[in-house]
Amino acid sequence: LVRLDEHIDEKNQDVKSRRMAGLIEKIAHFQIGN
Repeated sequence: LVRLDEHIDEKNQDVKSRRMAGLIEKIAHFQIGN
């Protein structure tokens, strides 16, 4: 059970980091465009 929880937490972290990367890309693109 603990291992499964850790696996789920890892997946959540991956999704969060991907979202953050996408957000940073959008902000960078926006700043370059201006």
